[in-house]
Amino acid sequence: MDAADRIRLAGLDPEERRTVERVVKLLTTARDSDSEPERLAAYGRARAELDRLERSGRVHLPRPARARLDAAARGELPGP
Repeated sequence: MDAADRIRLAGLDPEERRTVERVVKLLTTARDSDSEPERLAAYGRARAELDRLERSGRVHLPRPARARLDAAARGELPGP
């Protein structure tokens, strides 16, 4: 996966890479969706997938990114 190499995830095993790919797709869906329920569901699923990766100890989501994702999953408008 070229994208994994570019974002320094090349050390992940194939299942972890697939999880990252799902997260990217979910976040893209959330960003592009005109449907609020679909957007919230996609953010929530992405957050759950990232939690699973973080629990494995292989990926760390920085606090600012976590806070923005959590706010988006709750349906809050993005800040400045």
